[in-house]
Amino acid sequence: MSDGEVHGRDAFEAYLRDLRTGFPDWHVTVDNILASDGVVMKEWTVTATHEGEYNGIPPTHRRMEISGMAKILTENGKVQEDRLYYDLQEVFDQLGLTKEQD
Repeated sequence: MSDGEVHGRDAFEAYLRDLRTGFPDWHVTVDNILASDGVVMKEWTVTATHEGEYNGIPPTHRRMEISGMAKILTENGKVQEDRLYYDLQEVFDQLGLTKEQD
């Protein structure tokens, strides 16, 4: 997601294809979930290995494990919006994409 957003089914499908190319072993574990009145809150953990190019970044062959949350809004049984919250800096650090500071 170069601009941080994905809109529509086709764009979401392309995003998932790119994600699986970069991280073929991408795995999400749902740690906790709460749903009420069209709002779903989900805590999750992702594990993955950066084995292919993703978002213009060549593979680092490093494994990552990150935690985050999602807020999903539904209407008439369909997802209207899905927002993800996680620490992108942690992803960069675990993949070795940042310079370690002394």
